[in-house]
Amino acid sequence: MLNSLKRRSILRRFRDDDDGNMAILFSLSAVVVIGAMGAAIDYSTLSNAHARSQSIADATALSAAIFVKNNDRAPTNNSEGFAQGQHSAYSLGYEFKGFVEGGAKNVDVNVVYDDNAK
Repeated sequence: MLNSLKRRSILRRFRDDDDGNMAILFSLSAVVVIGAMGAAIDYSTLSNAHARSQSIADATALSAAIFVKNNDRAPTNNSEGFAQGQHSAYSLGYEFKGFVEGGAKNVDVNVVYDDNAK
């Protein structure tokens, strides 16, 4: 009860203020707060997409390294393993919902086998 009366009192004072300073201050701070929230959401989305892309690249590299270790050769086609070349994250079975324009089809992983270093 006391809380709602206090809130009403604050809103009444804000409404009855004829100077306009509070309204200008409120509107400017609201713009800054909303802008900061939007920037935080954009940064979070970008960071999440970057981490997911890195995870896909790491998993692909690990899978390719395991194939080479077990078979002592690079795969000759995609049915054996990840053949040398460029693969989209979509063809590898991953999805990017709302993170990347075009989704997983626009995220590419380039597989290169080094015969010298194995």
